[in-house]
Parts: sequence; C-alpha cells; structure tokens
Amino acid sequence: MYAEDFKLTASISQTDSGTYGIVKYKFNWVGFAEKANESEIVVGDVFLKETFMFGDGTLIITYPENYDVVASPKPNATSEHTLKWYTTENLQERTPRIILTRKPIGIGSFLAENLLFLIVLVAATGIGATSLIVFRSRKQREKKEFQIEKLPREIEDKEKIIELLKESGGSLYQSDITKKLGFSKAKTSQILSSMEEEGIIKRKKHGREKLVTLV
Repeated sequence: MYAEDFKLTASISQTDSGTYGIVKYKFNWVGFAEKANESEIVVGDVFLKETFMFGDGTLIITYPENYDVVASPKPNATSEHTLKWYTTENLQERTPRIILTRKPIGIGSFLAENLLFLIVLVAATGIGATSLIVFRSRKQREKKEFQIEKLPREIEDKEKIIELLKESGGSLYQSDITKKLGFSKAKTSQILSSMEEEGIIKRKKHGREKLVTLV
C-alpha cells in the first residue's frame, strides 16, 4: 500500500459565523482493499489512527453491486449499497471491518476486477475537518483519491443533524438525535437552537418531547 500524486489547494469560505480557510489534500491511495480470495474483498486494516482517523466524524462507505456485505461494528444506518457510521470517535483501530462476498452470478467475475468504492469520511480535528475519500480499483490494483476539507466543528455538526433528519423522513425527536449522534443533551439543544434561529429546522412540543422538523 502506498500513496502517490499528491495535490494541495486552499480557499476561503464565508459563513454567518465568520470566515474560514479551507485546505484540500488529494492523492491516489493504492492497495486500499485486500482481495482475500476469488470471491471476497476485505476492508479494515487501513483504518489506523496515524494514517486515517482524524478525530470524530461521519464515515460513509458505498460498495459495488452484486456483493453481500458484513460489517463490524454494525453501521448506524444502511441504504442501497451504502453503510454509514455517524461517529468515528469510538471506533477501534482496524475498524470498521467490512467483508464483501461476491454473489454467485455470471457477471460477478467482471465486477470483481472493476470495483468502485466511494468512501466519504466527514472527520473533525480541532476546528473540524471534512474528508472525502474516493477509492477506485481497476483489475489487480486499487487506486483511490483522498481529499480533506477543513470546516468549523459547528457547521459539521449541523450537517450531521440535517443528514439524519433527511434519512428519517424530515422529522425526529430531539432525544433520538442526541442518541443517534452521540451528542450530549446540552450540545444537541444548543445546536438545534442555532439551527432554529437560522430557519433550518423548527421544533414543536409533543408531551415531554420536542419534535424536530426540517424546514
């Protein structure tokens, strides 16, 4: 496994809360996934703190069609060919571990040599960071693109809530947001208050609970 074709870009982003610098790192990451045998591909050994994990964040992995998947720990959300972990803070090294097993169909042998991995890691360090990782595998080598974008922690947390609300049909109880994202009650309340002031969401009292709805 090695990295090549390094590129660096920088830009300025202005938001209501201030002006921030955005730094993007991009390079090809070769040898990301391991082909265990003719029908299995394993991902996980690359997730090391010194080379991959950048604090807390959201990890999104999209895997190719015609493969069955087993992942540990269990993702927080799944959709068609996509696995999502809303926080990486509690993940151990070399996790999540993902095993892709090719389904017994005729086209499987072709797909095994032309895999497309799309991994989006929204990670945070210090003021926060967003990392976009695109991994491509062609025939016997996997070439991937890795991209890091530094953004404020508050903006990232708001994006997590917006994404979670969209996946839940637009509405979710405040206590469920706290539980699913691993935030403290105080942090959740503070972020939602800010989003409510900005007109992003609205909250309505339901008994002892507050229902949060995306506007």
